[in-house]
Amino acid sequence: YKGYRSRIPGASPVWPLGLPGWYDEWIAQGLVDDEGLLLAVWRRGGAESITLPLGRWAGGFTTASVLFPTDVATELQWEQGSGELTVGLADAPAARLIRLA
Repeated sequence: YKGYRSRIPGASPVWPLGLPGWYDEWIAQGLVDDEGLLLAVWRRGGAESITLPLGRWAGGFTTASVLFPTDVATELQWEQGSGELTVGLADAPAARLIRLA
């Protein structure tokens, strides 16, 4: 957290799936700035994977990586051309912090 908290005051919020509903099975929210996107993703149930529409950044970010936790399996696939990030989490509930840069 100490490595990126300085980015928070100048970042803008994003909700790739829209504002979360009470019973949503997946939730995604993030902060974007000149250095990239910090994206928090929660799986509360439902399918083991989801594709997040990040078309605003299509052609932009080149990498996607898990910041936390790093010791559990996470499926990540970033499609730079279409701006879609597929996240797979085998367990529910589960959460990840992801960096796109």
